Amino acid sequence: MPLLRLTTNARADDRALAQLNAALSAKTAEILGKPESYVMVLSQLERAMSFGGTTAPTAFFEVFSLGEISAAQATRFSAEVSALLEAHLEVSKERVYSAYHPWDRRDLWGFCGGTFG
Repeated sequence: MPLLRLTTNARADDRALAQLNAALSAKTAEILGKPESYVMVLSQLERAMSFGGTTAPTAFFEVFSLGEISAAQATRFSAEVSALLEAHLEVSKERVYSAYHPWDRRDLWGFCGGTFG
């Protein structure tokens, strides 16, 4: 049940956003070693954001996953998702923050009318 949630003040047309979401979904599955069929990507664009006192393009993304997210996986996410954001949205990696949320209690996540676990 991995979830990658992206919040940014950048803009993208529907086609570019679909391409970015597909790339983020595939990357999340690859890094976590989980089936892409369970990956959800939530992209929130054109949000009111600033970083370093300016409103130049910036982004924040979070990764949620049942089970561990290792330091090595977090490092890969930081590098590889930042590269995708630079390529698709022209957000410099120096203007991207990220956070990682591993979940141990499977009953905290719902799916298909029930919960995991």
